[in-house]
Amino acid sequence: MNYLAHKREDNITQSLKEHLENTARLAGKFAKEFEAGDWAYCAGLLHDIGKYSVEFQRRINGSNEKVDHSTAGAQLCWNMKGPYGFLSYCIAGHHAGLPDTGGKEDVESCGSLYGRLNKKIKDYSAYQNEISLPILKSMHFLPSENENDSQFASMLVRMIYSCLANSVIIFDEAQMLPNDYLKPCIFAMEQLIRHYKCSVVLCTATQPALQNLFAKDMKAKELCPRIEEQFHFFRRTVLENLGRISEEELVQRLKKEERALCILNTKKKVQKLYQHLRGEGVYHLSTSMYPEHRRRVLAKIRDRLDNDEKCIVISTSLVEAGVDLDFRNVYRQLAGTDSVIQAAGRCNRKGDRPLKESHTWIFQLEERENIPGQRQQIAVTEALLSEGRNLEEQDTIQDYFEMLYHFRGSGLDKKEILNEFLGMRFSFKKVSDMVKGFAEGLKDFYVLKNCEQYTDDMGLRLDMEYGQAVIF
Repeated sequence: MNYLAHKREDNITQSLKEHLENTARLAGKFAKEFEAGDWAYCAGLLHDIGKYSVEFQRRINGSNEKVDHSTAGAQLCWNMKGPYGFLSYCIAGHHAGLPDTGGKEDVESCGSLYGRLNKKIKDYSAYQNEISLPILKSMHFLPSENENDSQFASMLVRMIYSCLANSVIIFDEAQMLPNDYLKPCIFAMEQLIRHYKCSVVLCTATQPALQNLFAKDMKAKELCPRIEEQFHFFRRTVLENLGRISEEELVQRLKKEERALCILNTKKKVQKLYQHLRGEGVYHLSTSMYPEHRRRVLAKIRDRLDNDEKCIVISTSLVEAGVDLDFRNVYRQLAGTDSVIQAAGRCNRKGDRPLKESHTWIFQLEERENIPGQRQQIAVTEALLSEGRNLEEQDTIQDYFEMLYHFRGSGLDKKEILNEFLGMRFSFKKVSDMVKGFAEGLKDFYVLKNCEQYTDDMGLRLDMEYGQAVIF
């Protein structure tokens, strides 16, 4: 019988043996970078052996039967025991993603690895006529003395599943690494550096104080020469603290400006202030506008700035990273020190005005606000300002992050992700679902329920009752 792996609409086919051997060679080549080439070769060779069932071959030739082809290799590897068991995760998840370990009593509907292992599948024994099972060697590298064996193994499974070895990994705007997940992020970086021949580069004007979170034997190297000198050379604005001011005072200040940016901590506050100032040359920016809408508004803003026309922008923090704008003055509602410095980077950005004529004003509004996710950042910055510290100094930025991480403590792994990979039980799917929560802060469009609630200048209006404007 000619066993097929794929068949196109024009009837061009690929044999199953060819597909498995090609996949194995590629996977082995990628994983050879971290001395696990034979492990990945085996996973590639066995990932589709379920296609050797008679039922799958009927399906590929036109039948409508549903056939699970990815569980067979997982079951085979698990039953072979030893290191082969780790490959079961990769094979079982090669379509749906890495599964959780689950429990021994799990059934198929649980979606766990044990659920798949307990599943009754079609006979695929015909693979033995074409495929020889590879013999796995022991690992050429092992966990270091202070590493947890189980967490190390979970990373190995993830790397065999999707290689990222021998790479230079650049984290731009590194200060935006999420504090709630900082320890899992550091763990992943350490593993990539220590075992997978990767280099990690953290790029930012406000370098987070991460050294104490890394293992003691892992030392960072500063790539920027004479960093203190660089800090002073690129200082292009005077940072001043206005303290607490009324909303009316802020409005009056902005009415006197010609080219100014004002950054507030909430979308509602941005819309409210914009409504006080709206008029020729005044613009609103926030994630209440869908991305293409923001791009159009940014293009108008750049045109006015380039032509030295009046341009007042009221925005959320979205302009603090990756947006190249240059204003005469910047107003920044009190926030984390890194956010304040990033905001200051939009003042006299091109350096074509004297330092003393370019101001970044820090302010707090008299009306108290609850700003979820920013309370500790604001509190630490407020404490530094009360001590008379200059937020632009390198040692102040260092102290800010050290204080913040100290206050966060166990909150640097808020959802206890690292604990999900202990005791050789891996929660790949569970953790994947956890970190989809990042999207809660990034989601910037919804299905409109009432089109009249979306305006050309502000995007989605936020002053209506919950649920009136959008479908969540």
